[in-house]
Amino acid sequence: MACRRLFVYGVLLGLLVSAQAAIAQRSVVYQTLQWVTSDLDAALQTPVDMNRVASLTFPLTSAWKEGFRQETRDSLDQVAAFVRSAEPRQFNCGELTDLHLVIGFLSETGRTFDIGPTKQALTACDWGNSRFNLANALLFSCRYAGEDVEQRFPGALRTLEASQRDDGAFITEEGRPWFYLTSHALMAVHYCGGNRQVVERGKRYLLEQLPRFRQIGFYDGLIETLIFLRWLDVEIPDYGQYVAYVRNSMNSDGGICFSRRPYCRSHWHAVSLLLELQLMKG
Repeated sequence: MACRRLFVYGVLLGLLVSAQAAIAQRSVVYQTLQWVTSDLDAALQTPVDMNRVASLTFPLTSAWKEGFRQETRDSLDQVAAFVRSAEPRQFNCGELTDLHLVIGFLSETGRTFDIGPTKQALTACDWGNSRFNLANALLFSCRYAGEDVEQRFPGALRTLEASQRDDGAFITEEGRPWFYLTSHALMAVHYCGGNRQVVERGKRYLLEQLPRFRQIGFYDGLIETLIFLRWLDVEIPDYGQYVAYVRNSMNSDGGICFSRRPYCRSHWHAVSLLLELQLMKG
């Protein structure tokens, strides 16, 4: 009888500890969420920083889908109102791809838009000037719009694939490898159903960067890599340790720095990724 009581007490204690841990984690998520919504409000002020708006909107749509609707509704509605009032012809090509992605993000929350003017404005873009912008344009076309990428951007996917080195990194139009082009181009090739060898090389390359990013304290690159590899269903050795490292590197305001520096401040891109990582299951 005593053994049975001890067993029951042990189970109850375990449940209590688990519940307290879940409450503590949700509290951390709330703090990061508040950081993101506050910074998004600032990003929407004139002149609007479209790259910042896109980056901060991205995890808020995930939060919406995870049940944080009351906490995200006002911010997402403000972004939607901005998109509906925007004149795409006034934006440069980088801003247009960000606007495109914002429309894609918001569409997953049930907010709909007329994407015709944005698509029309994109036709004037010279994609040879920025492979990064091209990758984002393809990502929207394939992941969110469900378009025939060859019809929408003839030859563009093959051009992007051809910019990958043998080690898996993608090189810019200036001929240098760049992490953010690699991560975004890899997702574009994946969602557009491109060359599987290109995708596999990209996966291996990103996976190999994780230990180095942790060692040098490149928080932004580390978190983005963890997220994108999860999207690609890649098994990440020591994933839990990387997540714990990120959590232990957070600032007291609920954010995280772009990279490890003395007295650094939380950075909007890194914090947006941090919130997305916190919302991921497993």
